[in-house]
Amino acid sequence: MDLRNKVVIITGGGSGLGRSIAYTVARGGARVVICGHKIGDVKNTCDAIRKTGGVCDYAKVDVTSKKQVETFLKKVKARYKKIDALINNAGWTDKPKPIEKITDREYAQYVGTNFNSVFYFSRVVIPLMRKQRSGMMVTIASMAGKRANGLVPIYSATKFAARGLAQALDRSLEGTGVRSITIAPAGINTAMRVKLFGKTEAATQQSPEEVAIIIADVLKGVIEVPVGGDVEIRGGKAVVFSMI
Repeated sequence: MDLRNKVVIITGGGSGLGRSIAYTVARGGARVVICGHKIGDVKNTCDAIRKTGGVCDYAKVDVTSKKQVETFLKKVKARYKKIDALINNAGWTDKPKPIEKITDREYAQYVGTNFNSVFYFSRVVIPLMRKQRSGMMVTIASMAGKRANGLVPIYSATKFAARGLAQALDRSLEGTGVRSITIAPAGINTAMRVKLFGKTEAATQQSPEEVAIIIADVLKGVIEVPVGGDVEIRGGKAVVFSMI
């Protein structure tokens, strides 16, 4: 995919990895549309992109809300008439705690952000991409979604689920011109990592900018991913895996 003039939606685009992805694909010429639950964050990201000559739109969206997701995507389709790529990046976790300490509210937030959002966005975007006979969905999973992490059990479980859905979609879309690719980064130095393990530990992890560059290379086809496969990113380097 040549990123020039391509419409790329990024969930959770106001901070962390999402913000770095937005900056990176905008530099490649993409028309970036970002959403997040904090309007100030997504606005600041878009303002920074526009100052460098990039194209960016933003909206406040609760990705756990089916209605808000559908309204947002309806507006994107009306404005741009197409969606070339969707980056399911939004994610949430609380500090490590045993399962008996996790509240119903926290559980709902895990499931809503890490899994339901992928379903809501994919369900709306796939029919348009099918009609275009082109498009790519990239779901940001986690190494915790490949190897269970007992410190954050519900985060780990929801990332397993999101990864499974994305890979199943890729299989189901074979031959349509549409891809659904999973990317599983190892630790990233973001605010989420700081919340989990502290600043000192987070500083030892790969940068969001390194991970974003690899994601852009996946979009551009520089890194080829087999149907149903996924990409691990460790230390700013990519390893591609076939579906077993």
